[in-house]
Amino acid sequence: MVDLIVDGEEALSKGDTYIARDIFERMALDGDPEAMYRLGLIYRDGGRGVVSDREEARRWFSRASKQGHVKAHDALLAMNSHSEYITVFTEKGYGGNYGGEMSRFRR
Repeated sequence: MVDLIVDGEEALSKGDTYIARDIFERMALDGDPEAMYRLGLIYRDGGRGVVSDREEARRWFSRASKQGHVKAHDALLAMNSHSEYITVFTEKGYGGNYGGEMSRFRR
């Protein structure tokens, strides 16, 4: 799996965002939280061959966050703080358990 992460990063460094997306997506669908996080970054930022899709980015960040990926959790919080919604964590999710449930309310 580490080799695929390196391959995905190499594709990104060459500007081949669509190839990196395909690599990370295969890994993410197999349950790799690091790949989910990186896929979220790709969808958040977009790039050659990939249109930015903030809702898709949120979905991937959320999946990685539920598996305890701290950077994905932080990215999800950052995205939500800049949206028209606020995120409220249930007690289950707030005490350091990043897999907790979230409720969203309009500002």
